Amino acid sequence: MIGEASDPYGLVTPTAVDSKGSNSLTVENVHSIAQLPLTGGADIAFMVVIAALLGIAGVIVIVRSRRNTTV
Repeated sequence: MIGEASDPYGLVTPTAVDSKGSNSLTVENVHSIAQLPLTGGADIAFMVVIAALLGIAGVIVIVRSRRNTTV
């Protein structure tokens, strides 16, 4: 049985018992970035944007450091 303690966000809805006597559950998918730890989250696009920004920042740091070195 699903109780209040096991579903604090109210994302799981039990359905009716089927012919074999078992229940199935429906889990709501959450798309908001503010609710990232919940199911679904904001997909992988947010993480790809952050990774791209970090990569660009790294390239800028490397280019500037090589430009300023004297041999």
